Amino acid sequence: LILTLIILVKTFFEKFPQQKTIGSEKEILANIKILLTNRKYLALTLIYSTFVSSKYVFSIVIPFLLIRHYHYPAHIYALTMLPSYAAAILASAVCMKLCKLVSRRVFFGIAYFVFFLCIALLFIGYYYSLPILVITATCTGLYYFSQTMIYTYTNGLTVDLFPKKLASAISLLGFINCCLSLIVALIASNISSNSTYSIALFLAVLFGIALVALFWMNPSNQKTA
Repeated sequence: LILTLIILVKTFFEKFPQQKTIGSEKEILANIKILLTNRKYLALTLIYSTFVSSKYVFSIVIPFLLIRHYHYPAHIYALTMLPSYAAAILASAVCMKLCKLVSRRVFFGIAYFVFFLCIALLFIGYYYSLPILVITATCTGLYYFSQTMIYTYTNGLTVDLFPKKLASAISLLGFINCCLSLIVALIASNISSNSTYSIALFLAVLFGIALVALFWMNPSNQKTA
């Protein structure tokens, strides 16, 4: 959060050899004011921040679940995180290809569906007492796949939609994301770590927020380059 604030302040004085990237202080403040009243930008930022901040549910709660509640050693927890790295790499490759082939609505739909599968599997694992290592490894992989899709795509979409206010848009997006991540991390640190139920429930709330933001943005059906 502090680092993002420093970056945001630094953009006021950022210069290239010939001109400022974003103009004067008044111009950047004017850009931020415009962005804060832009429904599409706010919805896109909320989608991005909700997906990205959800990682703290996994990074904070799951270690306690596996190590303290189920008494697995730390290296077993580390192994369950391996699918997340593979999923992130795979999602990056998929994103590069998929964004050129399908509409924004379809792209978002795929990312949301994968996130939904993650939450549904956490609930199923709880109610049917499925092996906890299989559930956590699979759900972590599914989450990071969807998160990487959203992370990559929304950054590119921000560049496409707000080229004249890009520095302000990216800085503000990062700041809002850090604020929401801080809130999510604080809540995640206080939820029960005795089962996957509490994890799934909190993720379901975040998914609901992201879903509302998606309908609020009403993405175009046109294909994106």
